[in-house]
Amino acid sequence: MGTVYRALDTKLNRPVAIKFLSADLVDAVARRRFQREAQMASSLNHPHILTVHDAGEFEGRQYLVTEFVDGGTLQDWAKAEKRSWRQTVALLTDVADGLAAAHAAGMTHRDIKPANILVAKSGYAKLADFGLAKLTDTEPADVTRTLAVEPTRPGMIVGTVAYMSPEQASGRPVDARSDIFSFGVVLYEMIAGRRPFAGANDLEVLQTIKHAAAPPLAEDVLTALRGVVEKALEKDPADRYQSMREMVVDLRRLMRPPTEAPARVVADRVASIAVLSFADMSAAKDQDWFCDGIAEEILNALTPLKGLRVAARTSAFSFKGKSEDLRTIGEKLNVTTVLEGSVRRAGDRVRITTQLSDVQNGYQLWSERYDRELKDIFDIQDEIAKAIVEKLRVTLAGVKDDRLVEQATKNVEAYQLFLKGRALLSRRGANMRPAIDLFRKAVELDPNGTWGQQAKQGLEQLQLMAPGIDTKVNLKKKKS
Repeated sequence: MGTVYRALDTKLNRPVAIKFLSADLVDAVARRRFQREAQMASSLNHPHILTVHDAGEFEGRQYLVTEFVDGGTLQDWAKAEKRSWRQTVALLTDVADGLAAAHAAGMTHRDIKPANILVAKSGYAKLADFGLAKLTDTEPADVTRTLAVEPTRPGMIVGTVAYMSPEQASGRPVDARSDIFSFGVVLYEMIAGRRPFAGANDLEVLQTIKHAAAPPLAEDVLTALRGVVEKALEKDPADRYQSMREMVVDLRRLMRPPTEAPARVVADRVASIAVLSFADMSAAKDQDWFCDGIAEEILNALTPLKGLRVAARTSAFSFKGKSEDLRTIGEKLNVTTVLEGSVRRAGDRVRITTQLSDVQNGYQLWSERYDRELKDIFDIQDEIAKAIVEKLRVTLAGVKDDRLVEQATKNVEAYQLFLKGRALLSRRGANMRPAIDLFRKAVELDPNGTWGQQAKQGLEQLQLMAPGIDTKVNLKKKKS
């Protein structure tokens, strides 16, 4: 559909990719499809889906600006060196997770193939090219209008022949299970080194896809992996995985290291926990700093407790934005339980959802939802910490007044200013001066409280980082 260039975003000084619609595809249908690609891709937010930065028109030609992936396609990655089945499954599980997220948003890709999977030199994979995607029929009409979806004509075959599902090859309606079949074709090809359905021409390939079974994978391929691929390549959609998430779970299970003895139950192990960074579910996606602050306060409340080992903030937050299996997180952090959470904030109201899970079997130990006013944020954090302690049966001996989250000040505004300032401080560069302003305001609002004191420490840190910057705070009282 277009020509892609590597370019430089001069405003942010970063490499980007610009895709221009081909000059011979300037009709109205091509323009709508190109616009649809931009709108659909930009509506998805996942670490393994290519990020769209901008879209527009220049001298009559439409363009799409995306992040630049320094690498090549999945095909290039596979040809660069011999890959083990573990390397292949690990890489494609990330892509599958991104595809599952797209399906959850009501989209089918309809063109899953190696050329639409980009792999960075670091080995990080991204799913690209939603140009043929469409919303499922279950999506509300207003969303469909917003994305300018162009309905496919009955009997029209859309996609890349070698990777089509049987229903797609027949021009029948498709849903997420069609993508599962196409993903199975890609997985088969990467493992076997050949495509599962062949033919002398496209017509023969289509007939093979619709009527012939894929040749069995070699016997040296893990039995469980063969089962996953075979299930994804079932001709009847009802016999396949019914969701991409199901397939992701099975692929992750394949990656678990074998154990010689059965795992012991949580009660037989040292109680330990990792508090992960909470997810921002707010409409504007601008509460990242607030989510991190809530998770950190819970982590800090649990750390001093006897009988409970708590993973460090840096280690636990390193999984932020990543889609890792709980067992993998548990093994990497050497903990028995993981606390996950999400935050949705609207004005002075906040909804916090939390979930405590056993990493050994993936079962939920406890979950809760809190709908409160922002002024109650410290009480919510204390309730969460206490619920965790109770569930893990950790002693509260030595904890002052049986309260886990110390509320030295009730100044929620100062708390928020401090969190925002700290988030900016971590980014350095041009964010340092705004961070100073936020810390100053926090100190002025809460000079003797917890957040004012921590903001002072932030100002002292900034003074060390940039001695020339004025970090003084005016605390003179106004005359009454």
